[in-house]
Amino acid sequence: MNNSKVHMVFYLWKRQFIESLLKKQTICGYLLGGVLMMVFSVQYLNYAGNRSIQCLEPMIVTMINPIASLLLFIGLILILPDPPFVNNRSAMMFYRSTRKTWMCGMLCYMASHIILYYAFLLTVSMVFTMSHSYTGNIWSRALIRMVSVEKWQRYLNMDCLFRINQFLNIFRRRGLQFLYTFYWFYAEFCL
Repeated sequence: MNNSKVHMVFYLWKRQFIESLLKKQTICGYLLGGVLMMVFSVQYLNYAGNRSIQCLEPMIVTMINPIASLLLFIGLILILPDPPFVNNRSAMMFYRSTRKTWMCGMLCYMASHIILYYAFLLTVSMVFTMSHSYTGNIWSRALIRMVSVEKWQRYLNMDCLFRINQFLNIFRRRGLQFLYTFYWFYAEFCL
């Protein structure tokens, strides 16, 4: 890429990023992720009890849990709701740049939001557990205890997450039934 294309990619990224930061939906996505991360961090802190924990452990444990990761991903979906981000300026941007340049600008925009979102989640988890955490290169006793199968199952089978998992299982079953029914109707009446 020559210098003018790099400048155009940076310009596209900057304009899209500034415009998206002012949207209510983006602010709600960051707030939702921050509140959920706060809840999961405090929950891990309660699991650890009075013991100190390593400052990165709440984020690591939350990202290992598939249900918690899915709930945090909802905040990211609120931040990036409508790819390919076609808006009023898009026609003019297509005219001023090439398709590859526009696509590189939008990929940089998405990557920057994803990195910023997860850095924000890490910051929230570190801030809310700061009074009981340390920065040493050693895992805490709570995490070592959690690695054992019995304790891990007790942590993962918390009441709230268990109910959400049951709801998602019902949704998956109903969603598959809907897809099969839709496919049957399509095959019967459209083919």
